[in-house]
Amino acid sequence: LNACIGGRNYFYFLRVLTLGTIALMIWMYTALHLIFGDLEQYSIKYLLTQVYDPWFIYMLILTTFNAVWVALMTSFHLINAVFLGVTLNERLTGFRYSYFRDENTGKHTNPFGRQKFKNFLEAFGLFRLMSMCRYTRIDWSQVYDINQINEAKIN
Repeated sequence: LNACIGGRNYFYFLRVLTLGTIALMIWMYTALHLIFGDLEQYSIKYLLTQVYDPWFIYMLILTTFNAVWVALMTSFHLINAVFLGVTLNERLTGFRYSYFRDENTGKHTNPFGRQKFKNFLEAFGLFRLMSMCRYTRIDWSQVYDINQINEAKIN
């Protein structure tokens, strides 16, 4: 993305992760389906050494490795964005910010937690669907004062 992942481009990041995970899974499925389809005629050793190019096997191993960590990273960010309604920074350092504390009780609260469907729409940047659902996007930079947030970080 060639940029720091923040509030205005987070949905591009989630799209890249999700589509990358899907592409890796499709490639792995196709390759394994091809190999297992040929297992009826040949042994696995013969397939991997004689039938398929070593480059194909190398790419399958590399794709499997990448699919695992990309899928884990995607699921982690989707859980944060859709189910919890926070970014990674807010999840890790939310205790520093005053807007994550209830003014009356002082307990941890999440002002961004909405319905999961609305979180999904906002996380993926589906703003036209959001307006069709009569949901208006909130510009949180207009709601919270950045100076107040910086003071809360120091305290």
